[in-house]
Amino acid sequence: MVPSLLAAEGPRQLSALVEGSTDEAVLLRVLTLLATLAHAVSEEELNPSVDLPPENKAAAPDTIPTGASHPSMPTDRYARLFGVGVRDRLVAKTEALLHTHHDPDIQRQAGRLHTALKDTVVF
Repeated sequence: MVPSLLAAEGPRQLSALVEGSTDEAVLLRVLTLLATLAHAVSEEELNPSVDLPPENKAAAPDTIPTGASHPSMPTDRYARLFGVGVRDRLVAKTEALLHTHHDPDIQRQAGRLHTALKDTVVF
């Protein structure tokens, strides 16, 4: 089920919501969703080259179109969470939230996402 959930298209700038300035209710929901997905990928030891539906696999970094704007382009799907650069940005953002945000629930979910992303294979 997790590969199918990862195949669903999300917002193009999903990582932009992982900021201390995002509304706390939205931030908590986004962190919880991403942490749950990333944790499942880590726990199930998913390998994108083997476990993901072929029609929805992430493209190699050099084949992802620059400035791709059409929301249904299959090359954008997995890359939005685990793609080159996105994962590293999310790790940095969650680490900052973990240490600076005043809400303990946000800190906890940021910590879950941070740990899970560090344990996953880069798609």
